[in-house]
This record gives sequence, C-alpha cells and structure tokens, in this order.
Amino acid sequence: MFTTRENKADQSGFTLIEALITLTVFTIGIIGAFSYALTNMASVRDNYDRYLATNLAREGLELVKNIRDSNWLKIDANDICNGQPCTWDYNLAPGYFVVDYKQTATTPANANFENDQKKLYIDPSDNNFYSHTITTQPSNMYRTIQINSICLDTTANPPAEYVETTSCSFGRQAIGIQAIAHMRWKRGAKTGQLEISENLYNWRK
Repeated sequence: MFTTRENKADQSGFTLIEALITLTVFTIGIIGAFSYALTNMASVRDNYDRYLATNLAREGLELVKNIRDSNWLKIDANDICNGQPCTWDYNLAPGYFVVDYKQTATTPANANFENDQKKLYIDPSDNNFYSHTITTQPSNMYRTIQINSICLDTTANPPAEYVETTSCSFGRQAIGIQAIAHMRWKRGAKTGQLEISENLYNWRK
C-alpha cells in the first residue's frame, strides 16, 4: 500500500494542531493551578493575620483586667496611688490607651491608628513577644485600648446600667469599665481590623 504525499501532509498538519491544542490545555492548567496557589496563599495570610489580631486583642483585654486586679491588691495593702488612697479603677480612666505586658499602667493615646505609638513590635530578646517598645522587628499589627465607664442609675426603676465615654454623669455610680481592644493590620495594600470588648466590674466593692 502506498501513502501519497497529500496524506503525509495531512498527518503532519493534524500532528501540529494536536500539539498546539495539548500545549494550550497544559498552559491553561498551569496558569489555573498557579492562580489557585496564589489565592490560597493570600487566604492563608489573611487567616493568620486575623488569628494573630484576635489573640493580641484578647491579650490587651487581659492586661486591662490585670491592672484592675492589681488595684484591688493595692487597696488591700492600703497603698497610695498618686498621693491618694488607691481605687479599683486607678489608671483605668475613660479614653484611649496603649498597654503591653511590660507595663503596669496604661499610656494615654488617641483614636488615630495612623500613629506609630499604636504599632506592635516583636521582641526577639524576649521570646518574640509583642510590645509597643520599638525593636528591629516591627510587626504589621496596631493596637489601642478604649475604656468607657459603666454607670449605674439607681434613680431609675428598675436601676439601669449605662455606658459612657467619659466619667459617669452626676447621680450615676461608677460600677465598672467597658474595655475595647481595637486592632488594625496591614498586608500590602489591604487593611484589616477587628475589635473585642469586655465589661469589667468592681465586684469586690
């Protein structure tokens, strides 16, 4: 059986077309897999940032709680705070603050996150803990603590609690504080944020 030149040319043409189709499918597959990998990596980073921010927010609330508990111990010891007998809410006045594990008191701040005072740094000399002390390893996390007053209006029937951003209004009794940890972080052009709050009461009064 003889094969004509025309048949050979057709076979060569089909082989080339098949190769191009195979290469196209392969390229599309590679691009799709690469795009999926990039999307997956971005998702992992986003989840990690949110997880870290949540834990740092909880740490901030725990630090505020530690200050309240320390104030109770000072009251029991009849300590003097700033020339006056210590109170349960000493260093916990309404406003915005920064605090970390190295501090025993809050440091006044403002509500603006575009401020290096709020930035958290990694301390390689102390088990890579996060603090507001400047180190050579800045993180992408910013934290500020907002404290509001929890006030009891005993003239209401029944008595009612109110949250105020300043000291309790006249006639209302300060019975606790609302602590809010505000977190913000940056990853490239993206900015994330979250907040966690907890009400802390002077239940030892």
